[in-house]
Amino acid sequence: MQDQYAGDVGDYVKFALLKALGVDKKIGIGWYLTPNERHKNDGRHIEYLSKERAAAWRHFDPDIYDKLRRIIASGRRTVNALEEAMFGENVKYYNARLSDPKDRQTWFQNLKNALNETELLFVDPDNGIEPNRFDENSKKSIKSATFAEIRALCQTSRPLVIYHHHTRFRGGHDAEIAHLGQKLAKMDIGCVCAVRAKMWSPRVFFIVGGLSDTWVAAEHFAERWTPHVQFYPIKGPPDSLGLSPDNPYSDWAEARIEKAAQRMRAGEFDHLMPGRIQGSAFRRPLFRSAREGGFTVARSGRERWRAHSHQAHRAPRA
Repeated sequence: MQDQYAGDVGDYVKFALLKALGVDKKIGIGWYLTPNERHKNDGRHIEYLSKERAAAWRHFDPDIYDKLRRIIASGRRTVNALEEAMFGENVKYYNARLSDPKDRQTWFQNLKNALNETELLFVDPDNGIEPNRFDENSKKSIKSATFAEIRALCQTSRPLVIYHHHTRFRGGHDAEIAHLGQKLAKMDIGCVCAVRAKMWSPRVFFIVGGLSDTWVAAEHFAERWTPHVQFYPIKGPPDSLGLSPDNPYSDWAEARIEKAAQRMRAGEFDHLMPGRIQGSAFRRPLFRSAREGGFTVARSGRERWRAHSHQAHRAPRA
C-alpha cells in the first residue's frame, strides 16, 4: 500500500469486502505501507466517484462510497485519512512504514504482535503475494507478502485476507488465481477461496481460514457486486457447512465454475493463450477437482489426443 493510492476503486471494493466479512468481528488491517513512488501513475482510478458514474457505483455500498468521495474531494489521499474515515473503534491498524528490506523481520514481528488479538485480519501488500522469483533482499521485496509471513499470521478460525494485484501471469488471471490458490492450499492452513475484482486494474483478495460464515459472506458479496466481482472456491468450504467431504463446493460456486468452463470452451479466453491452435480440442480449461480441493489446469487437447492415439494404436498383447 502507498498513500497515493488512497481512495481509488481498489479501496472501495476492499473496504466493502472487509465490511461484509467482518460483521461482529474485531478487524485488523496491516497496510504493508511503503514509500510513494512518484514516477508511477497508479492510484488514478477514481472516476467511479464522479457525478456521472455515481448511479452505477454508489448503490453497492453508499456509506463507504460517500466516505471515499469526501477523502478525494479533500485532496488528502493518505492511509491516515482512510483510517479516520472508515470503521472507527471496530478496526485496529498497523501503519508503520517499511522502507528497507533489512528492517523487515522486526517490522513484521511488530505487525504480528499489534494485530494478534483481532478476529479478521487483512494485509495489503503493494504487489500482493511473493512472485515465483522472489528475492527477499531486493528493494522491491517490501512490496510483497511472503508465504512464510502468511503462514505466521494464520490462526485457527481467524480469517486472513490477502490482497494481490494481478500480474502478466502466463495463461491469464484465472490461471494466476489457480496457481497461487493451490500454493496456499498446500500450506494446510485452512480453507481457501478468492474474490476477484475486475474493474479497471484487476486485483484479487485471497481468503484463508475462517468458518462457514466467512465463506458464505464472500460468496454473497461477489453475487451482490456482479458483474464486477467474482468468487473462486479453491479449498473448502469449512466442514461446518454440512457438505460431504467428496462434494465440498456449494451449488452456487459449482454453477459459476461450470459457467466459466463453458465460456472457455466457447473460445472467449483464446486471446489469453497466444500461439496456441484455436478450437475447442486444443484449449486448456480450468476444472474443479473435489479430491484435491481446488482448480487444476487440464491437459491440452493435443496432449489428450496423443495419449489417446498412443493407447489406440498400441500393439495388442499376444
